Amino acid sequence: MLINRTTELRVICERLKVEQPKFIAVDTEFIKGNKSYYFKLCLIQVSCNSVNFVVDALSNELDLSPLAQLLLDTKIIKVFHGSRQDLEVLFTVFSKAINPIFDTQIAAMFCYYYENFVGYSKLVEQIKGVKLNKKKFKNFNWLKRPLSEEQIEYALNDVTHLYDLYTIFYNKLVENNRILWFLEEMKKMSDISAYVNDPQKAWRRVKFDTKLQTESIIAIKAICQWREILAQRYNINREYVVDSVKIASIAEKYLMHNIAIKDCIEKYIKEVLTEKDFLEFPKILEENKNIKPNLDDNFLCYKKSTLDILLMLLHDRCQANHISQRLVASKNEIIKSICRQDSDLSRGWRYEFFGKYVDNFVNGDSEIVVSTNKIDCKSVST
Repeated sequence: MLINRTTELRVICERLKVEQPKFIAVDTEFIKGNKSYYFKLCLIQVSCNSVNFVVDALSNELDLSPLAQLLLDTKIIKVFHGSRQDLEVLFTVFSKAINPIFDTQIAAMFCYYYENFVGYSKLVEQIKGVKLNKKKFKNFNWLKRPLSEEQIEYALNDVTHLYDLYTIFYNKLVENNRILWFLEEMKKMSDISAYVNDPQKAWRRVKFDTKLQTESIIAIKAICQWREILAQRYNINREYVVDSVKIASIAEKYLMHNIAIKDCIEKYIKEVLTEKDFLEFPKILEENKNIKPNLDDNFLCYKKSTLDILLMLLHDRCQANHISQRLVASKNEIIKSICRQDSDLSRGWRYEFFGKYVDNFVNGDSEIVVSTNKIDCKSVST
């Protein structure tokens, strides 16, 4: 069922409101152009026990408010698969985080399906024995209208099977004593900060020589912050505002040669920005002068052999406990822990599962013993 009018959407959402389902399955189709900052929402698919429908988010005759009330209802669990981008695009539209959520991809990574990436079609085939053709419309431009019946059916398949996966994986999480860990992960994923790019932290995405003078680093930070603000303001890809490769040289031109920021950027961006936008940069630069750059993450020192041993231990523990290694920790998070920096391994279920072993090994309180069939972390006798 394709819905492209507010009256239709209101009727179906009111029906679900009366039924008060415990959970609904949700998916989205969206486009992000090379020159855009934000995703463009095209479709929202919803599946419940009694009804399945596709909402045409591009329809001029549609107000999404009734659906927003349903998705933002904290009494209803919203089931997604690989929810990161879905949640981001929905946050962009509704300006609120969807909560509570249940991500079947994360659930699968906690329970035996411990490959580094668990695709939806593969999961549906393994659990339900249904083979989905995900390739046909994989790169389809969902901005195109009208939609064919085949395209609508393809979109619906993303949620009808997803609805059935919820109960299966909820029970698996309970059976394997992973439900509390999973809920902790879902709470983290529902946090608004996960979908808002803080302009003041934008400089961390850019590679530059950390041995530069403090004045140059401050200028680089300010340019990154200014670029992010403008990208968000005008919905332009940050790389089109200022190319990351050119940021250090622009900072040098501004500082050493006293060239105005307006004369340091490409002509096509000058035509978009206003004089007020350019006057904003000196203020941002001045503010950054009062904040000492924290470059700890840029030059963490560690022994590669230590990292290699801990990666082996992580792999062994994940295999033994049927948990995805990718879910537990990236190489960068382990490096942070080795260097006693704050990391995801410092708290919650990740600390309980692996972080404490890293701490004990780095602090010299334990040793890692490698045998033919397994790797153990044993306390050092005093």
